[in-house]
Parts: sequence; structure tokens; C-alpha cells
Amino acid sequence: QTNFGGGNFDRLLARVGGSFRPLLFAIRNSFRRRARLVLTLFTLAAGGLFFMAALNVRASMINTLDRMFATRKFDLSVALRDTYDQDRVQRAISNTPGVRRAEAWLASDASLGRDEFTLIGLPADTQLLEPQIVDGRNLLPSDSDAVVVNTALAKRFSQMRVGQTVSLQIGGVAKSWRVVGVAREAFSPAIGYVPLSVLQQQQSRVVNSLRFALDRTDEDSIAAVKADIDRRLEQNGVRARGGSSKAENRFGYDQHMLMIYEFLIVMSTIIGGVGGLGLMTTMSLNVLERRREMGLLRAIGATPRMVWLMIVAEGVVIGVLSWAIAAVLAWPVSKLVGDAFVGMLFHAGLDFTFEARGLVIWLLVSVALSAVASFLPAWRASRRTVSESLAYE
Repeated sequence: QTNFGGGNFDRLLARVGGSFRPLLFAIRNSFRRRARLVLTLFTLAAGGLFFMAALNVRASMINTLDRMFATRKFDLSVALRDTYDQDRVQRAISNTPGVRRAEAWLASDASLGRDEFTLIGLPADTQLLEPQIVDGRNLLPSDSDAVVVNTALAKRFSQMRVGQTVSLQIGGVAKSWRVVGVAREAFSPAIGYVPLSVLQQQQSRVVNSLRFALDRTDEDSIAAVKADIDRRLEQNGVRARGGSSKAENRFGYDQHMLMIYEFLIVMSTIIGGVGGLGLMTTMSLNVLERRREMGLLRAIGATPRMVWLMIVAEGVVIGVLSWAIAAVLAWPVSKLVGDAFVGMLFHAGLDFTFEARGLVIWLLVSVALSAVASFLPAWRASRRTVSESLAYE
């Protein structure tokens, strides 16, 4: 006889026959060396966690950026070198070919106490910005002292809460503003939005920032419109400091996100490879310790193919167990990793999204990796003769 294990599992093996018996042997043998199994599972599960975290973080980044840029209804922004009379600017950019809508905004420095931030005056009828309001409401045309703050500004100042009144210094003049809403802006600095007409009461009727919605948004068309706008502004004595398209801004964010995604993928590949080598070592040791057992199986009728399948199945069982551990931990670990990396780069969180296909992909990878790692030990065990195997004590 040989010691395959005792208790309920042996009785189950005795009752089950046919093609299921090698699988049950594989499950039983997987748990024989628990310390070795735990170490192997830990490495393989870590590789799976990094892989699924990479997919989840990537999906969350795309979701966050999609939401952020969806609030921006303009295709081109142009910053002016100084503040200029609004009527002069409007005359310069009116009837520009390729421009569907143009708006002039005013960006100003404001302070609460000693801390400064940007305050942007928006036209009452603006159609080029639709903030994602998470608390309160957006600005109304009838507002005279209302301010909408983004999440970065609300996080910086505890008094920036809906319903609170704050006194802001703008150009050396203090004015009270009522916080009416909080807007979600994932990767933005601290910004407040107020009615343009109210902000101009303190700084005269001037603007220093332009936004354009264009008929065509391909790269060549945007470049042509921008050149035309710069020429028109120059002819009217207005100098532009610079401009950028929404596509260019999105590309910059995407490149930062790609760096995080690639890092996680590389880490998962390295750790998964180490886990595969560890599994191969584990299977080789398991087979070495059970040489006599394999000989007895061969003596009672097991074919080399059955022995090979049993060992490969044992490796696959370990791979599936590691996948199950990674699958359970994927959601919280992915959110933690995503918020940590994005927090370091942009001081903001993600609109988390779970990429379900990562579970399927890593299950297939785990099964394939485990089968490959078990192939050589299984092949060596199946090649030994009965007499060679029984010779070991």
C-alpha cells in the first residue's frame, strides 16, 4: 500500500472512479506540502493581482478622463498675454471661419486668507462648460454672488461647502460669495467659477481667456483655425500667450496614465514569470518526493499518460487556486493601487471601474502557465519505469 492521505478524502477516492480520479489525486496532492503551496500561491497570486490591477487602473483612468473631458464642450482654448477689453476681443474673433461658438472668459487670482487659487468668470449663457456637479447646483444667470468650487478647492478649504458664505480677496478687494455647488474635476488645480459679469464689476469689462467650439476637430483643421485666430487678434491689438486643443490636453494625460499602466504590466510579467519558475520547482520537488508512489501507481495499472495528466492537473489546480485568490483581492487592491499612483501624480482619485475581462484573461494565463510549468516534471515522472520508481525508499 501507499499513503495517499487519510480520512474523508481517501473514502471519496475509493468511491469515485474513471476520469475524475486523477483530478482528485491532483487536488489531494496539491495540499500535501502546505508551506510550499502557500509560497507558490502567494507568488502566482501577486502576478495576477498586478495584471488585473493594471487593467482595472487603465479602465478607471479612461473612465475618469472621459468624464472630465466630457464637461469641456470646447475644442480649442487660447490664453491672452494680458487682460483686454471684452468688446475688442469679441470683434476680433467674431465670424471666424470654422468656429461654431466662441466665448471670452476671465481668469483671476483670488485668495482666502493667505492661500491663493484661480477664480474663473463664466458668461451667464455659457455652453462650453458643463461642470459635473456632485453637490448643490451649477451657476444660474440670475446669480450675483454665487461661486461653484471644484473638488480640489473644496478639499483645500473646509469652509468651501454648499450653503457657506466666504470672503475672497480679488485684486485687493474683499467680496462675499455664497458657495452654491461643488464640481467634480479629477485632475484640476483648485478653481472656483463665478458669473463673468460679477467678476468684471471689480476688474472692469475685461477678459483674458478664450474658448472655441469648432466645426471640425482634426489636427489640421484646429491648427488652421488657431492660426487664423492669432492673426485676427494681432490685427486688433490683442496678443495671445498660447493655445491648446482638447485633443492635445487629453494626449498629455493619456501619456502619464500609460506610464502607470505599463509599469503594472511589466511588474505582473516579472512576478508571473517568477511564480511560474517557483511552480516548476514545487512540482519537481513534489514528484521527487513521490517517486515510489508513482511506481506503485504504474504497478497497479496507471499508464504513463495518466501519471503525466495527474501531475499536470496538480499544477493546474495550484494555478486556479492562485487565480481565485487574485480574483477575490483584485477589486480592493486595484482601487488602492490606482488611487496611490494617481494621487502621487495628480493629487486626485479615480472614478474606479472594474475590468471584468481581466478575470477571464488571467484565468487562461494561470491555467496555461501552470500547465507549462508542470510539463517537464510530469514528463520526467511518466518516463520512469516501474522498477526505477520502486527502487527509491
